[in-house]
Amino acid sequence: MLAQRPGKLRYARLRYATMRNETHCFCVMNLTQICVTQARVICSRSVAGTVQAAMAVDYLRWADRNWGLLTRLMGAHAKVYRASRGVIGQHIPGLPEMCLLDHVGAKSGVSRTTPLVFARDGENTILIASKGGYQKNPAWYHNLKANPDTTIQIGSKLMPVHAREATPEEYDRLWGLAVDVYGGYEAYRRRTERKIPLMVLEPR
Repeated sequence: MLAQRPGKLRYARLRYATMRNETHCFCVMNLTQICVTQARVICSRSVAGTVQAAMAVDYLRWADRNWGLLTRLMGAHAKVYRASRGVIGQHIPGLPEMCLLDHVGAKSGVSRTTPLVFARDGENTILIASKGGYQKNPAWYHNLKANPDTTIQIGSKLMPVHAREATPEEYDRLWGLAVDVYGGYEAYRRRTERKIPLMVLEPR
């Protein structure tokens, strides 16, 4: 019986070590599962915002590559809008209400018409010089600065207006009106380093 004790002792020690290893593995597995679960929760909470941001970036990159095409489409849009007196072009499914801005080239002197999304501030019309978040302001912004007296068309109504840039005191309030009309302006603002100008068109 004395000869059997070392074997039993070795067996007991081996069994104890095995149990410790199994317990350690079980704890590690549970901790891993908790981490994975937490990661899934975090991902599920942020996936909607991530997808939306990715879609916005993809759209802006596509617009970068196809700006010439977009310019031609806007020209066609303006012609149809004007010819139909706003019946076609003022309201497009999935897009905010649009107006037509007439403007004269600051350097060329050539008259142009551009369809634009706008916001309303009482009798005034607010135009947002976002250009999709480009680093440079759109041409129509420079044209209005050089030739502020112009006309806009909203639906069938053609109105003479005087354009001025929004003052620092009113900028935040007017920006809020613009974002209420089209939330994508916030993505444009994050994309560019410039402060997106707001043009106030006052009836004259």
